[in-house]
Amino acid sequence: SDLIELVNEYDYSEEDLFRIIKDYGEEKFAKRIANFIINKRKEKNIESTLELVDVIKAAIPAKARREGTGLVLAKRPKKKTTTVKSK
Repeated sequence: SDLIELVNEYDYSEEDLFRIIKDYGEEKFAKRIANFIINKRKEKNIESTLELVDVIKAAIPAKARREGTGLVLAKRPKKKTTTVKSK
């Protein structure tokens, strides 16, 4: 996937990844996520989006995950539904 290629193939620095995550994802833990990606990449390439999700989840402090103040992964906002009354 393009995302896996982005984190593995391009020689992005931690600062580059931070800016990408912050600017496009507006994520308040962008610096920490970038650091975790760089550290994981030093061990081995990230091979799947699921593996990347695990790295990102690990980067977000547990309290923020519990309180929902961090990045929410694999969840979509609920659509608002309206009830139409028939006449």
